[in-house]
Amino acid sequence: MKRRIMAYVLFAVGIGIYVFTMQPTVGLIDSGELSLAAWRLGIAHPTGYPLYTILGRIFTLLPFEPILMTNFMSSFFTALSGMLIFLIISGSGDEKRRLIAGGLASLLFMVSHTVWQTAVVTEVYALEIFLDILVVFLFYQGFERNSRLLVVGAVVAGLSFGNHMQKMLYVPSLLLMMFM
Repeated sequence: MKRRIMAYVLFAVGIGIYVFTMQPTVGLIDSGELSLAAWRLGIAHPTGYPLYTILGRIFTLLPFEPILMTNFMSSFFTALSGMLIFLIISGSGDEKRRLIAGGLASLLFMVSHTVWQTAVVTEVYALEIFLDILVVFLFYQGFERNSRLLVVGAVVAGLSFGNHMQKMLYVPSLLLMMFM
């Protein structure tokens, strides 16, 4: 119960920090293009980022400016990433120590410069970070508790190729872990 409450608190802290510091309008590089593609269900520059565009469309249906909502989407997924990091780290070892270690790791992750930069603007990397950590979380849970989660993790890894091709860097190691 403490673990679940702490996970929600960490999510709330992360989303609070990100929303407070979120860019209120279009940022540099791809922000405008990605926000417009999500809002109009268009196609962004190659590779098109179909998963990002579909999820962005859901966020732009909320009654605020589309660019604000795609910026918020980045904040939301980055805060979820911090929560998942806490759940991964706090899953083994002494209860008090694992909660402290997981909480510190989650907070350090969420306030690190690079992660914070992707959390406050419209960019595909916040969703990419979330999907990467979700796949690791599902594989970890699949090996520890329920092997069906390995299949869910593989499906999420496959879907995440619709966001960014960075998966090519770690999917081979996950496949190796599955078959060894």
